Amino acid sequence: EQSKKLVLDETFKKAMEVKQEMEKTKESVSALKDEEAKQNVLIASTIKQQQKDLELKKKQLMEQRKQAARKEYEEKIRQEILLYKEREAEIQRLEEQEMKLIAKLRNTQNLQKQAFEALEQALQSPGSVSYTHLRAHETGRNLVCRLLLEKKKSQVAFSNYSL
Repeated sequence: EQSKKLVLDETFKKAMEVKQEMEKTKESVSALKDEEAKQNVLIASTIKQQQKDLELKKKQLMEQRKQAARKEYEEKIRQEILLYKEREAEIQRLEEQEMKLIAKLRNTQNLQKQAFEALEQALQSPGSVSYTHLRAHETGRNLVCRLLLEKKKSQVAFSNYSL
């Protein structure tokens, strides 16, 4: 019996030692789990912070792109406005030049009309028209009229001699 008791005591001691070791192991596993959980929380926090940083950088990049696009658009508009103003100024200049040319044309037409009227009068009237009078109506454009009149005079003179 005593040997049974000794065996029992030893078994009990070993069981108690095993129990104590199991409790230490449980505590160490629990401590490791707690440490791992802390690390996981830290990693998750770091990941969240990195995601926030990336989102912020993404927003900043998008804003920079928007600003660059806006500046480019505004520059294009400014260039188009300048081009429009230049074209308007050119059109205005051409219209003014056209008006001057129209006025010159009207003046020339009036001078030609007067010269043709004088020529018709000279050709229809039996009396002679002075050379000075014809030269007063002469312009570069109606020089032909004077030459025609002189030709007509010479033909009239020639026909008078041949009769």
